[in-house]
Amino acid sequence: MVEALTLVKERFDGVFAIHHLCEDMRMGGVGGPRKQFFRTALQKLRPVESYMLVSISAAELDRSAKWKLSLNGVAITRELKPQLETVDQGTTHALYVYDVTHALLKNPYEPDLLIVYDSRKPMVIETITLLTLYEVEKSKTTIQGQIGLRMLEPGATLTRTFDTPQEPTGNFTTYYIGLSTSANAAELMISDDAEHHRILRIFRGFNDYELTLKRRPKYITLKFTKATPPKSKAKLLYDIMAVSHIAMPKLVYDVKTLDDFVSVTIRNQGEVSPDDRIQVLLLYAGSVLDRRFLDPIPPGNEVTIKLRWSSRNRNRQGVFVRIVWRRAAKVFTDDIKLAR
Repeated sequence: MVEALTLVKERFDGVFAIHHLCEDMRMGGVGGPRKQFFRTALQKLRPVESYMLVSISAAELDRSAKWKLSLNGVAITRELKPQLETVDQGTTHALYVYDVTHALLKNPYEPDLLIVYDSRKPMVIETITLLTLYEVEKSKTTIQGQIGLRMLEPGATLTRTFDTPQEPTGNFTTYYIGLSTSANAAELMISDDAEHHRILRIFRGFNDYELTLKRRPKYITLKFTKATPPKSKAKLLYDIMAVSHIAMPKLVYDVKTLDDFVSVTIRNQGEVSPDDRIQVLLLYAGSVLDRRFLDPIPPGNEVTIKLRWSSRNRNRQGVFVRIVWRRAAKVFTDDIKLAR
């Protein structure tokens, strides 16, 4: 049985993103649910390719069970026939990958997922995940990675080599990892060719990470360092490197505090507009004092808004303005302390 599928896409016009529709869900068996429905809000970007990743584990996979998976009302499959399958310590692990581009396009901003599983044999859906390529102006991305069922014991080491081309010269390098474990708690150490190290703490069930890297590594080494209980394993479902060059807005802020309001001027000195509305908040100790939404500001333009605040808030220390905006399936946050 094949252990992994390779995912490679070179210099496509857009960006790559991962969305989780559901995770760690038990279905079937005695008293278990037979039907589940989910709705998820995604970015307001146009998908050009999307693949659904379904990871299932069970003591015994009931291939004759009533099974249906649909996205936006489009039936994706009615068969429990995995692309990848392995048995480890008496548990069957199965992985399914489907091209769901046509289904996602029916409602790309708020897709719904229907799962039907009717069987006396229980199973756990560890994750249903969308791997999606979005069309984004003035952006180029190269991705390279693997999707599979790699079982890792404590002490196991796995090295990935990334021969991504030097173009595009990326201003964003992101490493995506998805894995599940039977351990109550465990640690995964990640190191690269520049001897940078970081420890990821993982817990029972599905774990996903989106790591922003300062540079494009030639290779990355994963080491499953320890687990509780000691003999627990981890299952690596995917690890994907994405290198993107994305034209960005450059938002410049001018904030003034007046008697009855805070004046916020936002100027875009970048190449493009943000992808969605800009959110401007006045915050204190986690509480929202006022909020405004702005349409995307085109390059070379500026907008001024007023945020209300009371005399009580004017005398408080720690009141600040937060601006939240989106570009290329990423969220950016800028905080501005108010001058006293």
